[in-house]
Amino acid sequence: GVEFKENIASYGAAISADKGNVVISNCTFDSNGIQNANKVVSDNVIYADESKINITNSTFTNNEGEDLFYFEDSEVLIEGGKVTSNKSEELFCFEDSKADIKFVTITDNASKTLYIDNGSKVVTMIECILGNNTPATDDFDVEVDDKDTFIMRDCTFGDTTFEDDDYVKVEYTGVPEKEALISVTKLNKDGTKETTY
Repeated sequence: GVEFKENIASYGAAISADKGNVVISNCTFDSNGIQNANKVVSDNVIYADESKINITNSTFTNNEGEDLFYFEDSEVLIEGGKVTSNKSEELFCFEDSKADIKFVTITDNASKTLYIDNGSKVVTMIECILGNNTPATDDFDVEVDDKDTFIMRDCTFGDTTFEDDDYVKVEYTGVPEKEALISVTKLNKDGTKETTY
């Protein structure tokens, strides 16, 4: 039930964890990481290295930084809540981290949705809602590096684009009262678009 507002730091404007065990529940993160009069700007709002992070039912709005969340060599659970109206290069950056993102609404951000460079570790997104996330540069919403594994299960994608959808595993399990994927548009490197249903 804590509000984190208008904080700035080089790594982790709101929270920085190094070999930590962090539990965040029912919190609000608002306007963190924003450049101030002294030109200080944060690389990320939540930073974790070799840590265990559990975030439930929390809201992230109006935050800025290179990444909203940056996880390295960590174990991550994000469940419930909203990520909206933030501005960053990417919202989620995973480096060698295992992660489950469940029941999170991720919409209307001026950011790429996520970047994964994960080795053998898996990132799974379950029953999340994505849409209207616009990268600052001419980029894709989802970038998965080097044949890493990203699983999207029972998610609603909206207008989400994928740099290489061969590395994205889409699953629909027929969850009651949930809509199946309607369409996915892939933006090819030559600028053409392909829509699959």
